[in-house]
Amino acid sequence: MRGRIVVALGLAGLALAACGAGARWERAGATDAERRRDEAECAGLANRDRSVPVSRSTTGSAMRRNMDGVELATVRDFDTGVFDECMKSRGYQQVSGPPPG
Repeated sequence: MRGRIVVALGLAGLALAACGAGARWERAGATDAERRRDEAECAGLANRDRSVPVSRSTTGSAMRRNMDGVELATVRDFDTGVFDECMKSRGYQQVSGPPPG
């Protein structure tokens, strides 16, 4: 559950950052559905799980102990470089300003 919240907040933050900057991805001939699908697939590639040591004891599915007994938490990072390269490889260009129409 906590992992889903972290992912949702990360994607919401990405959406807000994109809207705030007025940037969007466009490809000639791409429909909105195609763009949304490509954005979702690229976002999936850009999400990276990693484990980090934590200093407090908590319980939950995102917590585990490594072989040394150190508690680890799984965090999700969003790699914007991976996302951008994925979108570019699919023929999209990042443009600024409001959507046309």
